Amino acid sequence: MSNDGKIVSKPRPALSDFESLLVGAIGGTIETSIQMPLITWKICVQEGRPYPKGLREWYRGVFINASGVSPITAVQCFANSLLQKAVLSGKNRPLNDIENLSCSAGAGAISALIYGPIDLLVIQQQKYVASLSNTFNIIRKEYGIFRIYRGLLSTMVRESIYTMGYLGVAPVVQKRLSDFNPYFHEHYVITSVVSAMIGGTFASLLTHPVDTAKTCVQSDLTGQKYPTASWTLKHLYTKEGGGLHVLFKGVIPRTLRLCGACFVISQVRESMIHLKGYEQKD
Repeated sequence: MSNDGKIVSKPRPALSDFESLLVGAIGGTIETSIQMPLITWKICVQEGRPYPKGLREWYRGVFINASGVSPITAVQCFANSLLQKAVLSGKNRPLNDIENLSCSAGAGAISALIYGPIDLLVIQQQKYVASLSNTFNIIRKEYGIFRIYRGLLSTMVRESIYTMGYLGVAPVVQKRLSDFNPYFHEHYVITSVVSAMIGGTFASLLTHPVDTAKTCVQSDLTGQKYPTASWTLKHLYTKEGGGLHVLFKGVIPRTLRLCGACFVISQVRESMIHLKGYEQKD
């Protein structure tokens, strides 16, 4: 502890780009596999679709979602690492909070190029009750292959803020809590849970209206009911019986899911840092 009462943390080993990639791949696979029912719950609420009746139906699409989220989260962590190094090029100092948040947001926008099509396939797979390959073929034959990029811009907005939540807000909050409060410094798990809840709630509440519009747009491949995400946002808010509660449909399962994702990925990241620290000692 320093003279001004602040807790001085020991320098921690930095993860390489490849190690960041592994953190994202492992963390994304674990959190999606565990939390698939929350994803299904959110989609059903947002679309007004009946809830699945069997356990298997709650996990429909888990393979494409897990296999898709894993490389996406890996891309987000990898892109975040590259952007951080670019910002610090030639500078011998740590990132400040604004730089940390900006890099994580940029990483999320990049990942949307992959996540947009995967999100659309998951939504359509549950709608058609078909396999992944059959769903893709249906979309390709009826609408053309580029229709899988429907809702890309709204996905970029959502992923920028989401990635900022778990790669920016949660780590910043965790560090601040640990540095300025002895209790949080000594109780790592509690600190991780609190920071994950703050990061996940931040990401969920800020992006949920966009995510609701994106889900509607991606569920309507013809574009007749929901032409664009911006039009859909305005329509959902102003139509009869609308308002903020319509834009925040499914916010509870999505908030729970994002808090869980923040926690799981932060734990995987910390495990990787600790493992690297032990290797350096050896």
